Amino acid sequence: PQAAQFYQESMLVYQKLKNHADLVWLLLDRGELARQQGHDQQAAADFQASLALAQETGHIKAVASVLSSLAILAHEQGDDNQATTWCDQSIAIQRKIGDKYGLAESLHNRGTIAYDRQEYAAAWAYHQESLTLRQRLQELRGVAYSLEALAALALTKASSAEWAGQVLSAAAKLREAIGAPLASCDRPRTEQTLAALRAVLSAEAFAMVWADGRALTLEQAVAYALSPQEPFQAAP
Repeated sequence: PQAAQFYQESMLVYQKLKNHADLVWLLLDRGELARQQGHDQQAAADFQASLALAQETGHIKAVASVLSSLAILAHEQGDDNQATTWCDQSIAIQRKIGDKYGLAESLHNRGTIAYDRQEYAAAWAYHQESLTLRQRLQELRGVAYSLEALAALALTKASSAEWAGQVLSAAAKLREAIGAPLASCDRPRTEQTLAALRAVLSAEAFAMVWADGRALTLEQAVAYALSPQEPFQAAP
């Protein structure tokens, strides 16, 4: 309720001031909150309103960001063809204008779509590129998400379970360090990865792998996740 009131009051101010640039981002943020809370219709309405305003005002950076959010919403609703189209459009725009922060997010989203479609080699490439960007930008919350995504991917090959465990453990340590626990909408994915890891490792092996991952510095963890030992090497 407080968030809804804040967004509504802010929208009224921006509309009165004809501050279209900030209104575009406000609509996008409100849509993201709605999506995370499972209110898909509200999310879609806010995303479309944000996209229309961004296109009308020539706000290309915002157009790309909204397309990326629309892609994830479409994916969650089962429309992977539309999701892929929107995400690829977003990535193309962000590469062209040099929006590295936006590109890192869109690559992560594209990797998530590919992973759920069992296109593992493509997903691996997208998530590694996203991780590389996030590390360079020191976008630590994003680094944690990338590490978790790569760990989940590695577990599609049982031989990579120990690697996956160390990377997942390093991600958990990073989240603790920056005070960024998983959002409720993201928790099921990581819990699924953790359960899969426990299923293929003995309790003793799991404890050892987890301790090894926590012993890594952030730089070591990222380097390990980007090392030539990865189980997927094909480009998308």
